[in-house]
Amino acid sequence: MTPAGHAAVSVLAAQADRRLPPWALVMGGVLPDADYVFAGFDFFVSIHRVATHNLAFAFLAAGLAWGIAREEKGWAALAALAGVLLHCLADSVMDTNSANGIGVVIFWPFSDWMFSPFNLAPEVRYATQLPGLGTMIERSAWAVKWEAPFWLLAAVIWLRRRKDTLAGQGESHARGMV
Repeated sequence: MTPAGHAAVSVLAAQADRRLPPWALVMGGVLPDADYVFAGFDFFVSIHRVATHNLAFAFLAAGLAWGIAREEKGWAALAALAGVLLHCLADSVMDTNSANGIGVVIFWPFSDWMFSPFNLAPEVRYATQLPGLGTMIERSAWAVKWEAPFWLLAAVIWLRRRKDTLAGQGESHARGMV
């Protein structure tokens, strides 16, 4: 799943409990792909979905959210934890590169066992480097097909919240409260 797909899933998950700050869920949802900073290096394919796609990293992200949050620190930490876990679950069932195994190394660094209950993605073996442009376009088209509903629902929710926020500000102005 792409970072945009992970962000969309996180926005949707924030609807499950209004106490979970959406920013923390989205942060947790996209942070595991921070390992893409190494995408230009030959070793990238062998490390992707390892060091940042596991329970230990989920708790690190929760600690980061707790440290960043100004209020409701516990809910922010829980939201970030949930975001990373949702990311790991999505990547475990939508893994297009089997070069380092199918799934995510959920118990890393304690175990190299790959977690993947099933895999929806067409397998493409990239070996030790990123694929060529044609393969990336093909893979992106596949991802868009699966992620588009999440993107659309997340956009509708964001636009609705934005409209409600602006309407609330308009009422405050009308009453002279701002």
